[in-house]
Amino acid sequence: MQTYDSWAISLKNNEQEMADRRQMSEGKFAFLLLLPSLILIAVLILYPLIYSFVLSLSNFDIQEMTRTYVGFRNYLVIFEDQRFAISLKNTLIYLLLNLILGITISLILALVLDEPIRGKALYKTSLLVPWAISPIVVSVMFLWIFHANYGIVNYALLSLGLVREPIQFLGDPAYALYTITFVNLWKFVPLVTLILLTGLQNLNRDQIKAAKIDGANAIQRFRYIILPHLRPTILAASIVLIVFSLLTFDLVYAMTGGGPADSTFMLYFLAYKTSFDWLRLGYGASIAYWVTFIVVILAILMHRFFRERKAI
Repeated sequence: MQTYDSWAISLKNNEQEMADRRQMSEGKFAFLLLLPSLILIAVLILYPLIYSFVLSLSNFDIQEMTRTYVGFRNYLVIFEDQRFAISLKNTLIYLLLNLILGITISLILALVLDEPIRGKALYKTSLLVPWAISPIVVSVMFLWIFHANYGIVNYALLSLGLVREPIQFLGDPAYALYTITFVNLWKFVPLVTLILLTGLQNLNRDQIKAAKIDGANAIQRFRYIILPHLRPTILAASIVLIVFSLLTFDLVYAMTGGGPADSTFMLYFLAYKTSFDWLRLGYGASIAYWVTFIVVILAILMHRFFRERKAI
């Protein structure tokens, strides 16, 4: 009997050992499959991140190809830079306008597209068009649309008698930032609309039908049923808008070059100009990292805001 028990224990141990080896070999196989992706991530993402951070801690002389370590001085000098203050102000105005108008307009469009209207599939497909067009192409297109002498907007305003002389949409500091905001909204509102529409289509329709039967009107159904369920999706869409708004570079580069009178200088464009036009690579890298810090802080604040209201 003892011999049989020993044999059974030995057999069980062998089976367990074989299972462990099989699990280990599956783990190694999975790691080998992931290895090319991990190498690509390390080369294309981690190395530039680490290198740019090290660069931000130094002053790099590109002519002498020498680097002087300055610690976090570049991060502190920013507070004495008047152009950084202007860029930060412009970026915050641009960000708030994009966030408030982008979410409001997209939510209205998503609610309309969620209704059983004729041609809905065509409208949803056409929403992808602005998002699919290259930002540079969008910039050139709107440069002509808002052109002071040949643009269709000024032509319409003059024809209708709404203005006496052409408006310098991109040449007047009073209008330039708002014109770029409009162009950015034209490009990103369709994407945000699709995100919100996806959230709307996942709502529980039985609750909405029950509210209708109980006599709730459209505003009450939106306030007490749709909006609470849609808040996590609104949070995700808001973060998308924040990130893309803070990273705006191509529209500024192609439409105004930061002018007129620095009225469209924004943080990412300032980082580019500082690094590659004014050849202050370390200082430019520190500006780019400040943008990253702002994005992370805003994302955390928005997450807390929605969590406190039990939206997520």
